[in-house]
Amino acid sequence: MQVGTDALPYPSGESHEHLMTLWAKWSRSQSTITYHPLLCHLIDVALVTWTMWREVLPPASRRRFAAALNVDEEAAGYWLACFAGLHDLGKASPAFQFQKEEAKVRLCAAGLP
Repeated sequence: MQVGTDALPYPSGESHEHLMTLWAKWSRSQSTITYHPLLCHLIDVALVTWTMWREVLPPASRRRFAAALNVDEEAAGYWLACFAGLHDLGKASPAFQFQKEEAKVRLCAAGLP
C-alpha cells in the first residue's frame, strides 16, 4: 500500500517510506486495506493536545499542571503534548503490529522483525 510520502524526501534523497510502515489504526472495511500510520497518529495526538492546551484548557488548569511539573506554563504544555503524543508508542512492537496478517507481510518485506 502506498501512503503519501513523496512530499517529504530526506536531504540525502533516501526514501522515508519505512517511517509510514507501522500502523496505528486499521480500516474496519473488509473491501480495502487502509491504515493510519503510527507516526502520523502520534503527531496528530500531540498537536491536538497542544492546541487544546492553548485554546481550551483554563488558565488555572494550565498553572496547576505547570506547578506539578515544576516548569513554566509553556514548557508544561510542550511536555503534556509530548506525553500524549507518545501514548501509543507500544504499538510499534511486533506483538501489536502483527495482529493483522497484511501488516505482518508488509513489515517483513520492509525488513522489520
